[in-house]
Amino acid sequence: MNVCEYIVTRHPLGNSVTEFWKVVWDANSSLIVCLSDQNLLPFWPDEVEQTRTIGWLHINFARMDQCGDSLVRFQFLLTSDREDYALACTLLHFNAWPSIDLENPHESRIASDLLELATHLANDNPEFSNSSAPIVLVDNPNESL
Repeated sequence: MNVCEYIVTRHPLGNSVTEFWKVVWDANSSLIVCLSDQNLLPFWPDEVEQTRTIGWLHINFARMDQCGDSLVRFQFLLTSDREDYALACTLLHFNAWPSIDLENPHESRIASDLLELATHLANDNPEFSNSSAPIVLVDNPNESL
């Protein structure tokens, strides 16, 4: 997999949650990198075996792993009433992510390192390596994109 595409969006709030998951499904994206504040309501189911249904789309919570102080890995299985297909999806939530000032070389490097990490994960992990789908990058709702 040669990851070269990203979908960048703000943290979904309210009615935009439905559109967010439809974009993930339509793009066949199996990796979401979430940089939004941990105080925001999650737009994903957050209990094992919990399912969030959005019209014809079902987001099934499969697993959660704490990977250090500020990184949590969530795994979901997305299914649809319209198609006989399931999409395994991983969400990496960096819950201590700072607001980034891209004019600051140090903070700009942090952002660059994060994109490199997401690309590395996608390229070296068998669950992502056979996909040409974009990585979905979620930022804070009040940050400019």
